[in-house]
Amino acid sequence: MRILTTTSSFGEYEIPENIELIKNPYQRKLTEQELLSLLLEYKPSGLIAGLEPVTEAVMKQCDFLKVVSRCGVGIENVDIKAAEKAGIKVFNTPEAPVASVAELTVTLILMLLKKIKENEQSLRKGNWKGPKGSMLFEKKAAVLGYGRIGKKVASLLEAFGAEIIVYDINQGNLEHIIMQADIITLHLPYNIDTKNIISMKMFEKMKSTCLLINTARGGLINEDDLYIALKDKIISGAAIDCFLEEPYHGKLCELDNIILSPHMASSSIEARAQMEQEALKNVLDEMNRLESLGG
Repeated sequence: MRILTTTSSFGEYEIPENIELIKNPYQRKLTEQELLSLLLEYKPSGLIAGLEPVTEAVMKQCDFLKVVSRCGVGIENVDIKAAEKAGIKVFNTPEAPVASVAELTVTLILMLLKKIKENEQSLRKGNWKGPKGSMLFEKKAAVLGYGRIGKKVASLLEAFGAEIIVYDINQGNLEHIIMQADIITLHLPYNIDTKNIISMKMFEKMKSTCLLINTARGGLINEDDLYIALKDKIISGAAIDCFLEEPYHGKLCELDNIILSPHMASSSIEARAQMEQEALKNVLDEMNRLESLGG
């Protein structure tokens, strides 16, 4: 039996002798067609998926596929209804990345507030004193999305004395929350309801001193509008870890008042290993279950 892993990287783990583990040869996020080609070439029973689109069109052509395990929290890139229709079990690894993503989120907030990037660059140019930073204490932090990661971020920010404002996609007035916030951090899934949830309409409601952080999903923020908001100082700064198209090479790279990171929030050594091992276990357990049933 074969398992295909389509995450950009995957570690070495002990697996049963009767299992062949095939890794992503592109070592990056796959397109729908690249995924389909690999599935048709290797015909795996299990797929450990990254963020590539696992669509109905793909699954319809892969009747050999029995289980999909997302290496991460979100499963919005997997067509769940199509999987159910095809009899494909879908799993994720919801606990593994929580602490890692939350830690990077708070790190980025502190980097923006303390102007670490600006002061480091100033020092390298021979200037001992750079711009003064601000404190997280008593800042109003809007946490958009209050699942596992959002709750962890809120608890860490509260430890610094920040005031937490929570927005849930199913309730709450987003504009009202946005207007109050000194810091806005996104922890939402990406879907039809959240696509471009932060656009120019929302930027114009924000404080000019507001800081925006996205360690959730690309596409939640309209990147063209973000560029204008930062360039024209409509908001003070941003830190973005995920983009609509990755790897990212867009015009946000031109700006000084943004921190860009390469979708690394869950990529700490410990969290990554835990995610991969949990994703692998999900697939092996389901394949063993099916084998015991004679499936």
